[in-house]
Amino acid sequence: MQVVQPEISRKKFDNEIAEFIKIESDWRKKGVICLNSEFPAVQFLFIATHTKPQAVAFAVSIDFTNYDIEPPSVVFINPFTLEPLAIKDMPPINFYQIPQLPQLAGLQQGIQQIQIQPTPILMHGLNDKAFLCIPGIREYHNHPAHTDNPWLNHRTRGEGKLSFILDQLFNHCIPYISGFNMQVTFNLKQF
Repeated sequence: MQVVQPEISRKKFDNEIAEFIKIESDWRKKGVICLNSEFPAVQFLFIATHTKPQAVAFAVSIDFTNYDIEPPSVVFINPFTLEPLAIKDMPPINFYQIPQLPQLAGLQQGIQQIQIQPTPILMHGLNDKAFLCIPGIREYHNHPAHTDNPWLNHRTRGEGKLSFILDQLFNHCIPYISGFNMQVTFNLKQF
């Protein structure tokens, strides 16, 4: 439900799209394609360009209704029909966050490698939908587990901007796609 004056949200949406258009060719080279942009939502396709064959990894719809009193909503969608996906229909991908290592004084120089376990951040949300569990996304702030981390704490820090969301979607998934395991079965129709 739109509670912010639509012209205000539209102006902010238009500003976000204008910023994206300035660097759209850079995003395209990385495999991030804008499918549609019509207030209040914009849809993006994410392609794993570094794999052979190149493949669609996922698609999202980012909804700026009530922006920026509320953060944008990020919904995973079917890249061909643009319909929202239930978590059971999501492609077999995951999103990871790499924990930051603390800077420890006096570490022995002989330590060459520390094993870091990435944390999955694609979660099962309300209404059987997947959501990206990071601040700056409406589904994160609306989730009962995050009532202690309100959007207004993040609103002025750049989280929730279109560029921030695209960076998060790209950086937490696409680099982790290393290839494909395929099994092909042909069923021939008999005449």
